[in-house]
Amino acid sequence: MAAPLPRIEKPMLNWNQLEPRDQRILLIGSSVLSAILLYFFLWQPFVTEHARLSSQVREQHASYQWMLGAVKEIKALQAQSGAATPSHNGVSLLAVVDQSLRNTALNSANKRIEPSGDTQVRVDFTAVAFNDLMQWLTLLHNQHQVQISSLNLERLSAGQVKASVRLERAS
Repeated sequence: MAAPLPRIEKPMLNWNQLEPRDQRILLIGSSVLSAILLYFFLWQPFVTEHARLSSQVREQHASYQWMLGAVKEIKALQAQSGAATPSHNGVSLLAVVDQSLRNTALNSANKRIEPSGDTQVRVDFTAVAFNDLMQWLTLLHNQHQVQISSLNLERLSAGQVKASVRLERAS
């Protein structure tokens, strides 16, 4: 009884038993199959991902260029409105808020103004027109560099709200 052939020698024995023409066909077929597998599993995904990333870079570069233009436009608008340089002139936030309320449609609104800590002012409205409130808050921000630290609104009727606003100077 002959000893069994090791696993490596058995395929080599089968290979050696093939005709040279069949060996060439198997070599060419395995080379073509290897090339196809390399293309579909390595090269093609690489090229596809590269194209996707290149497109994404172009889009982000366009967004960046747009943002640079927007920054220039914002700075120009700030320079025109004078909002770029805050001027408090030693006037307290409470006085600024009170004076700005007197100069708007909110002067007649039922309200309460009180300091809240050292750097904040709280304004409570029992009933105020929402649009008037938003215009006043925008005016405070644009002309006096006052920002909202908290805002609570409760709808009362169409266009009317109950509001509690906590304001502070923008830093």
